[in-house]
Amino acid sequence: FEVDIHWENGQLLWALIRSGAGEFCRVRTGVPVLVISGGQENISGDEDQVVEFPTHSGEEYLLRTL
Repeated sequence: FEVDIHWENGQLLWALIRSGAGEFCRVRTGVPVLVISGGQENISGDEDQVVEFPTHSGEEYLLRTL
């Protein structure tokens, strides 16, 4: 994975994840996020703020804080 992260005042605003190999992605965000991929939006994260999702090689996934 290749990741671009944007922070403001020490807080995550968004992260862009690019999948190289199409592997399953698991990220601990610390805050609830919206995962946007292919025009679809999914609110993700469990009580530990862990986001898990399958990826496809060459695709991008935007994680945006709520």
